[in-house]
Amino acid sequence: MPLQQDRVKVFARTDVSNTSSIEFKNMPTDFCELKIHGVCSHKLTGNAVGSDKVLLLVEFQNSFSNQKMLQNTANSTGASVFETLIKIGQQRGEIYLGEVWNTNNGQVGEGQSTFEFSVMEPGSTRSKMLNFETKFNSNYAAFNKTCYGQMRVDSQMAASNTDSKGIFNNIKITLTNLQPAMTSSWGDGSTIWLEGWGGGHI
Repeated sequence: MPLQQDRVKVFARTDVSNTSSIEFKNMPTDFCELKIHGVCSHKLTGNAVGSDKVLLLVEFQNSFSNQKMLQNTANSTGASVFETLIKIGQQRGEIYLGEVWNTNNGQVGEGQSTFEFSVMEPGSTRSKMLNFETKFNSNYAAFNKTCYGQMRVDSQMAASNTDSKGIFNNIKITLTNLQPAMTSSWGDGSTIWLEGWGGGHI
């Protein structure tokens, strides 16, 4: 049978405005590549004055329970200063998006971000690696940030083969911030969706 070219399926498009977490369960896996996309704005509220860093927490492949996630990240700020971060044995991935002003103080600069996560052959029994890239844009150039890297549950470290080699059909993404006196959420018009690329025959 000939391969059906440019097969892309878009599904699970979700408005996440005024929420801070989303979880996709039992996702279709009959694709060569699964992508998770987000186009979001951000709100930061609370009693503290000023700005705070916002970040995405990412959980998959039972990472919160097995505490065996490996992450390699590189990011750059608006001043083009690069920083590399490697974390081993964590419960979930951490991606710093950028810095946001507390909207309760009447500050301007909520910050807009886009992100793309990619997993190859999500339905296979090979160990899964999630590649990611995020871009954060603010009214303040110093707050801009680009971040990219990989997260995986290593088959040599995982509590079981099920943890590292199960199908990739579940992911949880949470927006959070560092200061306990503030609370972060996605702003109006924020959307997250899934795309399945390739894998079908006609």
